[in-house]
Amino acid sequence: MNYLFFIPSWSYRGGERIFLNFAKHLKEKGNRVVVICGRKDEKNALGSEEIEIVYAKLLNRILQNDFIFFIFSWLVMLILALRLNRKIDEVVTESNQCLWAGTLFSLIRKTKLTWYVMAYEDRHFENIFLNFLYEASFGLIERLCVKRVNTFYALAPRVARSLEKRYWVNAEVLFPVIEKVKVETKKVRNNLKEIVKGQKILFLPAALHWKKNQSLAIRLLATTENFNLVLAGEGKDEDKLRKLANDLGVSDKVYFVGVLDSNNMAFMYTNSYLTLVCSLNENEGLSLTALESLSYGTPVLVSSRAGVAEIIRGKKNVFVAEPVVSSFRKSLKKIQ
Repeated sequence: MNYLFFIPSWSYRGGERIFLNFAKHLKEKGNRVVVICGRKDEKNALGSEEIEIVYAKLLNRILQNDFIFFIFSWLVMLILALRLNRKIDEVVTESNQCLWAGTLFSLIRKTKLTWYVMAYEDRHFENIFLNFLYEASFGLIERLCVKRVNTFYALAPRVARSLEKRYWVNAEVLFPVIEKVKVETKKVRNNLKEIVKGQKILFLPAALHWKKNQSLAIRLLATTENFNLVLAGEGKDEDKLRKLANDLGVSDKVYFVGVLDSNNMAFMYTNSYLTLVCSLNENEGLSLTALESLSYGTPVLVSSRAGVAEIIRGKKNVFVAEPVVSSFRKSLKKIQ
C-alpha cells in the first residue's frame, strides 16, 4: 500500500510524534509512506531518517505565523501533495487544515481517506457568538469533509465519543505505537546527568502552556521535600513559570531543560522517580508521555482530566488524582 500522511507541523509535540510513529510502523510492514506537513520547527523537529517528510522550505518561515498558517497551510499542503509523482492508495490525515487538504486530494486523486483524530473540542471559544461564526464557516467545511471520510480512528475513547456525538460516526480507538529507545549514554546531555545525580526527580515533559498546568507541579514541589522538578519543553508560559518558582522559593529545585530528543527523553524516563501529567484540558485526547514513561517502568501521576486517565487507571505504576495540589500531594505520599 502507498500511504500519504497529512500532519500540521513537523515538531517534537506529542501529536506529531504519534503520527510519525504510526507512519514508521506502516513502513516497517512493507508499505510506502510519505508525510506532508504544513510547517517545520527548524529548531526542534524530530529525526526523520526512516520516513520521507515533505514541507514547503521556501515558505516555512512565513508559515510560523499562526494566523498565516491557519489560513494558508491547507493550500500549501495540497499543492505539495499534488506535485508528488507517485501512486497513492490511501490518505491519512489529522484535523482542521490537514483534513481540508486531505479531503481535496482524495477527491482529485480518487483515494481512500482516513481521519485519525488526536483530540476534539466541541467548543472552540467561550464567546457564544464566536462559536456560532466558527460553526457557520469552518465547522461547515469540516462537516462536508467528514462525508468524504472512509475510516475514522480516534486516539482515545473520549475522542471517539465526541465524534459519535457530533457526526454520528463510529470511530475505532487506535492507540499510539510506543517507540522505546535504548539510551546511548554518550549522547545524553551533560546537564541532565548532573541534574539526576543523587536526586529524586519529578519529570514533566510537555509544552509550557497553561493547559499542561506546570504551575501545579511547581506548587506541589513547594509543599514537599527531597524532590526536584524537571520541565522539558518550550512555550510562551516559561517566564510565568520561572516567576512562580521564584516566588514560592523553589527556583533552585526547578530545572527548565528545553526540548529533549528521543535519547534524552529515554534517559529522563529511566532516571526519574515519577512522571507527572497535570493537564487541565478535558479535550486532550491522550498523554503520550504517560504511556512512554510506563514503557520504561517509571510510575506516573496523572490528572483525572487527562485523556489517558480513563485508559490506564488501575494499572500497575499508575496513580490518578484531581489536578489540585492537595490531591496530587496525597497521591505522592502514597507512592513514597
